[in-house]
Amino acid sequence: VDVRSIQQLINELEEAGDKLAIVAFHATWCQACRRVQPMLQEYVSDRSDVVLLRVNYDHNKSICKALSVKKLPYFHFYRGSQGKLADFSASKKTFHRLEDALAQHGTPRCSLGKPKLPEPLQQYKDEHPPQ
Repeated sequence: VDVRSIQQLINELEEAGDKLAIVAFHATWCQACRRVQPMLQEYVSDRSDVVLLRVNYDHNKSICKALSVKKLPYFHFYRGSQGKLADFSASKKTFHRLEDALAQHGTPRCSLGKPKLPEPLQQYKDEHPPQ
């Protein structure tokens, strides 16, 4: 899923529920991003318990700034009420970081409670209630 706004990211994370949500921050000019994105897409393509959300840095600088993304490609892992589980940078050479994180956090789980959003996204949601 290509994320185009903060509100869409909030909605996607909330809809993911107990599924593992991977937010992949990238840019078209980033050579490492162009290499690792297809690898990750293929790696999770048959996983119904994983949601892959892609955030284009150039079109969503406010999201990247709010979530302290300073290096590309960058990845956040979220799950339901547990909130953010991990965040790190990975490239084609260090793809094992993504594989390791999926192995650690990708097992099906049931979390109790509402999805926990990152603080900047929760603050945005509180300031911009649905109409």
